[in-house]
Amino acid sequence: MSLLPIKDISEPSQKELGKLGFNNKTIILPFYSLDTLEGILILGERSSQINYKEEDYNFFNTLISTLSVFFIGLSPQYIIAEKLLKSEKQLHENEKQLIRAQKIESLNHYQQQFIHELRTPLSCIKMLTVEIEDTADTFPKKKSILNHIDKALDIVAITLRLARANREEIRIEEMVNINETLELCLDLVPKDGYKIEKNLTELPTTKAVFRDIQILFTNLMSNSITAMPNGGIIAVKTYIENENIILKFADTGIGIPDDMKEKVWEPYISGNHDDFGNDTRGRGLGLSIVHRIVEAHRGYIGFVSEVNKGTEFTIRLPIRSPQN
Repeated sequence: MSLLPIKDISEPSQKELGKLGFNNKTIILPFYSLDTLEGILILGERSSQINYKEEDYNFFNTLISTLSVFFIGLSPQYIIAEKLLKSEKQLHENEKQLIRAQKIESLNHYQQQFIHELRTPLSCIKMLTVEIEDTADTFPKKKSILNHIDKALDIVAITLRLARANREEIRIEEMVNINETLELCLDLVPKDGYKIEKNLTELPTTKAVFRDIQILFTNLMSNSITAMPNGGIIAVKTYIENENIILKFADTGIGIPDDMKEKVWEPYISGNHDDFGNDTRGRGLGLSIVHRIVEAHRGYIGFVSEVNKGTEFTIRLPIRSPQN
């Protein structure tokens, strides 16, 4: 959209212009209307052989801008309207992203106020419970109390990780085997009622934060189990596509309703609510963390879902060398 020295165009074009007598002091002015190149103006070396100066370049760029506006004015109205509508949609999407970011930032600030104070009494309760003498009467109650405390501590730990996700952390990257890490996480799937279908292609190791990749896969697995309270099938597939590692993670669960699909990456949104709007399965933190981990690894995650048929997540992670 601005002037180009001849050295910045393709080598075949340089040769063709050279045949016409243009040397390395030649500059080219392109003129656009919307996304269409309407024409170019080729300026060779000055007859005085004085080099073009900065004020010349400023004038040429002004000329490009002025004529480009003129060409846009000659474009059919429907093309301009289409471009305007596209711009408005992008602006609306940007506003939604900004509102989401502000919501998460506000949530992070609030979490930091109470999360450490909540973990301390839970740890004290656990310590005191462990000291209770095991008897036939107390053991089952003690075991139940400890299980509930551990679940509460897990929620605290996940919440704290989410609150810190926007902060710069020391991220220790290493070469990670994606298939092996996935296998370790799948070993945690309950054997009763759940079937795992695996189609894993041999993959190269890639630079990543091993602990984060574990959390990524564990949260996807936990999300699938939660979506299949009566059991079902978890299907995983890995392969390489265009220098990227692709992971497909599917289940036969309850699926995600259409009105929840735009919100699944937000904290405290699980997509599982009763008639009164109360969360019935989990705290809805896992997918928010999954999204953040994938983004931190320069990747992409998306999904397709149908109610009462299941959900399939697709993750794309770039293959990174130790130097990359």
